[in-house]
Amino acid sequence: MPDLTSETLKAIVITDSFNRRFLPVTLHHPRALLPVANVPLLEYTLEFLSASGVKEVHLYCREHEDKIRFYIENSKWSSYSQACKVFVNSVQEALNVGDIFRSIQRTQRTDFLSDFLIVSVGVVSNMNFFSALKAHKERNQKNPNSLMTLVMSKADPGHPIRSQEEEIVVALDDFGLLLEYVPLVAVDSANKNKLLPLQISSGLFSKASTFTIRSDLLDCRIAICSPLVLELFVDNFDYDNIAHFIRGVLDDELNEYRIFTHILDNEYAARVSNHKTYEAISMDVLHRWTFPFVPDVILYNNSSYKYKRNNIYIDDEVSLARSCKLARDIIIGGYSRIEDDVYIEGAIIGRNCVIGKGCRLHNCYIYDNVHLGEHCTIEKGAILSHNVLLGAHVLVQEKAVLADTVTLPDNHVVAPYQRYYYDYETGKSAVWVPAEEDDSAHEIDESIATAVSSDSTSNTDHEEHELLCPEELFIRELSDSLKAAVQSYRNFSADNLVLEINSSKHAYNIPMARVIELLFITLLRDSLYSNINERLNYLLRIFSQLKEVFQHYLRSGTDEVAALEAIEHHCSETTDIEVCRQIIQILYNLELISEDAVLYWFSKKLSNTLIKQKMARFVKWLEEASEEEASED
Repeated sequence: MPDLTSETLKAIVITDSFNRRFLPVTLHHPRALLPVANVPLLEYTLEFLSASGVKEVHLYCREHEDKIRFYIENSKWSSYSQACKVFVNSVQEALNVGDIFRSIQRTQRTDFLSDFLIVSVGVVSNMNFFSALKAHKERNQKNPNSLMTLVMSKADPGHPIRSQEEEIVVALDDFGLLLEYVPLVAVDSANKNKLLPLQISSGLFSKASTFTIRSDLLDCRIAICSPLVLELFVDNFDYDNIAHFIRGVLDDELNEYRIFTHILDNEYAARVSNHKTYEAISMDVLHRWTFPFVPDVILYNNSSYKYKRNNIYIDDEVSLARSCKLARDIIIGGYSRIEDDVYIEGAIIGRNCVIGKGCRLHNCYIYDNVHLGEHCTIEKGAILSHNVLLGAHVLVQEKAVLADTVTLPDNHVVAPYQRYYYDYETGKSAVWVPAEEDDSAHEIDESIATAVSSDSTSNTDHEEHELLCPEELFIRELSDSLKAAVQSYRNFSADNLVLEINSSKHAYNIPMARVIELLFITLLRDSLYSNINERLNYLLRIFSQLKEVFQHYLRSGTDEVAALEAIEHHCSETTDIEVCRQIIQILYNLELISEDAVLYWFSKKLSNTLIKQKMARFVKWLEEASEEEASED
C-alpha cells in the first residue's frame, strides 16, 4: 500500500480561464477573486486544497498577476504558520493552458517529480481527497502508465451547475477506466456554443468487453496527475488544454497510457465557468451543500456571520431597519445598511453597502461598497460590481451587469442582459459593447449569441426555457397553476386544475410518485413568508381551498407518506424545522393525511433528528388517541 504521507503533495492552479465570459467585471479584477457568497473564488479553492492535505499550491497567472500576488501576500496564506504554502507565478506569454504546462516542464520540472494535482480556477469542493489519491497511487504502483485520475460528480443534463460549453459524454469500463471523452460543443471558436452530434469511436468496442456510456457526469476540473502529464504536453504542442490532452491520449492507439475516473457520490464539487454556474454555485453555498465551506464557518475578512433559518446569513455589523423584509437565501456583509421597507429575496450583498428605502432585490449579486438610492429594483441574475452607485428609482433588469464604479442617475432603466462599465478616460459610465472576438456575450446566458440592447428582449423567456430541465419546467408550470387557482378561487374547478397538472406531468414525463412530491415542495417554496403566522395562515387557506385536488393525488397511504417525505425534505433543506409540525398538523386536521401514515413515516422514514424532536409530542398524542379508541372498542 502506498505511503500517502511520505511526499509533499503539490497542486497547480491555473488562475486564468483564457476566455472573457465575465467581462466587463473582470476588466480590472481577476476572475479568481470574483466573490461567491462574499468570499473570493480563489479562497474556496485554497481552502479545499489545504483541507485535502496539499502542502504547496502553485498559482499560475497570466492576467492580473499583481492583484493576485497582493491578495496572497495580505491573506493568511502568506503566514509561515500555514501548513499549506502558496506561490504565485507569472506566465504572461502563455496563450493557453497547454503553454503553461509546457513552461512548467521547462523551468520547474524538478518541482513536480511525483504525483500532483491540477485544479482550474473557480473550483468549489468539499470532497475528501484521501480515497481518490490512494486509488490513484495504488494504480500507479501496478501500472506506471496510469497517467491521470479525473474527478467527476453526478449531475444530470440540465442541472444548474453544468455549463453548456463544457457538456461531455464519457464511456467507462467497470473499473472506472476512461475509454471515451466526447465534448458536445464545437471546438471552432466561431461555433463555440453550437451543440455537436454525439460521435462515439467504433474502436470503443475493442477497448473493453463491457462499458457504460454516461451523460450524467460533470468534469469537476480536478485531476491527480503523474509527472508524465507535463512531459506529454511538451511532446504535443497541439494540446491547448486538459480536454485536448485527454482526447489526444485516448485517440492515440499506439500508446498504453491510461486515464481513470473518481466519481463523487455524496460530496460536492463544481466550477464557476460562466454566469449560470456562478448563480447556481452561489446558491449551493447558501444552501450549505458545500459545508464546511459556508459563510458562517469560513473566516474571511474578519466576517462574523450568523446563520438563520431560510438560509439567511447576517454579519454582526449589519444595520437592519425594523420594517425591512428578508425572505430567504440571503447574505449581507459587514457594515452594510438596509433601510426602511426594503424587500430582499435570494440576494448576496457585500460589505459596506447601502440599500436605500423601499428597494426590491430579487436573486441578485451585489459586491462591496455599492450604494442604491431609494426605491431601486434589482432583478434576477443581475450583478452590481464594486463601488456601483445608483440614484433613486433605478431599474436593473434580469441578468444585467454593472462593472466597477458604474454610476447611474435617477429613474435610469438597465435592459435585460445589458452591461455597463466605467470609462476612466471619459470619467463616465457607458454601455459595454464587446469586440467580435470577445466571447463574454455568449456566456451571460448560454443561449445568447450577441450583446442584448435595450430594445431586444423578446427571446429571453424562450432561451431560458430551453436551458431548464423537464422537472424544473414542470415545477414552473405547477407553481403558475396553483397560484392561478388560488387567485380565482370562486371560479375554481378542481377537475380543471387536476387536468392542468396531469397535462404538465405527461408533457415532461414526470412519474406520478414524483408529482406528489413536487406538488408539496412547490407549494411550500411559494409560501416562504418572513412571518411564520402569515405563512401558516396562507398554507391553511391553500390546503382548504384546494382540498379536492390534494385528495385526488393522496389516494393511498403510500401517497401520503410520499407527501410527508417531501415536506421533510423541504424543511430540512431550508432549515425550516419550526413549521414542519404545524404543516403536518394542518394536513392531518383537514384529513388529507391519516394517523397511520404519520406514525409509519415517523417510525420508519423520518431521518432528520431535529424534525423528529419537534414531531415527538404530536406523535405521542396520536398514539395515545389511537390507544384510547382501541380500548373503547
